This record gives sequence, structure tokens and C-alpha cells, in this order.
Amino acid sequence: MKINKNIRLDRYPEGSPTSDIFSISNNKVSDISDGQYLIKNLFIAIDPALVGRLRNENNYAEQVQIGEVMHAYCVGEVIESKNSAFSKGQKVYGQFGMQEYKISDENTVCFPVKDIPKLSYYLGVLGTTGATAYFALNEICQPKKDECLVVSSAASSVGSIAGQLGKIHGCRTIGIVSTEEKAKWAKKEYGYDEVISYRNKSICEIEHDISLACQTGVDMYFDNTSGNISEALLNLYNDHARIAVVGRMGLSHLNDTTQDMGRRDNSIILSKRIKKQGFVVLDYIQRFTESAHELHSLISKGELIIKEDILEGVENLPTAFMNVVQGKNQGKQIVKLC
Repeated sequence: MKINKNIRLDRYPEGSPTSDIFSISNNKVSDISDGQYLIKNLFIAIDPALVGRLRNENNYAEQVQIGEVMHAYCVGEVIESKNSAFSKGQKVYGQFGMQEYKISDENTVCFPVKDIPKLSYYLGVLGTTGATAYFALNEICQPKKDECLVVSSAASSVGSIAGQLGKIHGCRTIGIVSTEEKAKWAKKEYGYDEVISYRNKSICEIEHDISLACQTGVDMYFDNTSGNISEALLNLYNDHARIAVVGRMGLSHLNDTTQDMGRRDNSIILSKRIKKQGFVVLDYIQRFTESAHELHSLISKGELIIKEDILEGVENLPTAFMNVVQGKNQGKQIVKLC
């Protein structure tokens, strides 16, 4: 008899999420029926976008319901199958949740993947993480040599890839992270020209630090945070700057993103003819092969550095989630189950 250890949502957070909104459950795994197949999760990704799934508001991703297994993207192995499309031993990728086992059928969005040495890469650089960095930078920011690119959450799995891609395009790259310690680490590991910290600083202080690092102005902003950091850039944009709005981690402390207050940006956008566009990676799902191929090629040539922060065991999933919320992870936050 198989027991499925899983993480369930007990209540929605009030303000910034805390680990006590989750609980660990153990449930018997049912026998599969015709058309079903059983997946054993091997790696589970902790993505910043999971915070948005905890809010009762209009969002591009489905909300997690109270009592439900917490959502997460995973790489797993098919260990039993009564579905002709999936065979035993096959490695697969999909939104299988924070649990050890997932019974799937034809309604499950599931993608077969190659059995490569670094299966966890499908949750990062070869998956939605890499696709987000690749397409948001290339399609929206459209980097050009000698331009200045600013990346918030610069040490995150998405931000670090975007920053390195900007460098490959010949841009001056400026990273923004939470602490001075992380700033030093990100500059060393990912090759940013400068990295500044924002914690315990006012909007004016953040703006001042960015202006010193970007003395010729900002041409592109890869926005992983929204909130105060994004406001701090408003006076620094050059004409025809491009902004890719990718994430909202700077609003994770709010119950509802409508509570976000700040300076309106229409005057700046109009006068400087700025392009500002939201990015949802699922819009590019038909092109994931393109990003995976290009990024894998850069890794093979040693031009792209990938870091993973790996914890082990289902019981460490809430800790891993809080690491991402608090910016403690160094690299893609992964939980390994095998």
C-alpha cells in the first residue's frame, strides 16, 4: 500500500504568507482505473508565482482552494499506467502539486520529457523559468548592445538567467536584490556589472543607488517585483525604454494587490514613449522547445550559469516556499523527493 504524503492549504494568508498556512497530510493512494496513470514526483519546484495562487482575486493562474493540495510544478516518473499514452518508467513534467504521488488521466496537462542527468532542469532553465527569462527579455525588452538592463529579483532563477542573457547581448546589467550579502553573491556568480540591495531603504534611496549604477539611464527593466522597486525607476528611464512586467513578489505582503499604492506612471510612459507590457509564460507554451534548445546550448558552451537550491523531503516544502517568499534561496528552489 502506497501512502501519499502531501502539503495542503489550511487557510489563506493575512498579509505576507507564513509556513503555518500549510499542513502535512498522509493519504492512501487509490488503485488506478482504465485511462489513468500514477506519477511519483521526483522534484518539485517552488516558484514565486505560487503566491498569486493564494489570493482570492483575478489572476492568470488558478487559485488554490482551502483543503486542497498546494499547487506546484513537478518532474515525476510514471510508475503504473492504464493509459496507452504513458508507459511505466516514463519521465513527465506538469502541475502535479506538493505531494509524493499524483493519479492522472486525459484531463491532466502532462508533458513527457527526456531522461537527462539533471531532471530538475525541467523545473528551471529548460522549463517555464528559462522560457520566462528568454521570451520576456527577447520579445519585450528587445536588448541591444551597450544598452542598460535593470533586473529586479536579480538572484532568482528567472532574474539570474535574464541578467546573463542581457550580458550575452552586450548590455550593461544592473541587478537588484534584498541584501548586501546577496548583492555580493549575485555579482560574483552571475556577472552583473553592479548589484544593489533594497532592504530597509526608502524609494528615494533605492532610486539614488540605481542612478549611480545607471549613469546613462535605464533602457530596459525586467520587473520581477512591482511595488516600490518599480516606482524607484520611474525617473531614470531613457526615451523608448522597455519594461517587461514579469512578477509581483514586491506585493507578497498584501492580502490583495489592489492595496498596492504608489505613483502613477502614465506621464512618464507618455513623455518618454515607454513600452510596458505584462508577461505570462503560458502565452509562449508552443515555443518552449525553442527556449530550451537555446538555453541548453548556452549551458553546454559555459556561457550560462545555473544555480539550484535543493532541499529534500515533502516535509521541507513549506520551508522551501518561505525561502522564496523571503528571498533566502540561492538559485532555483527545488525540493527533491527521490
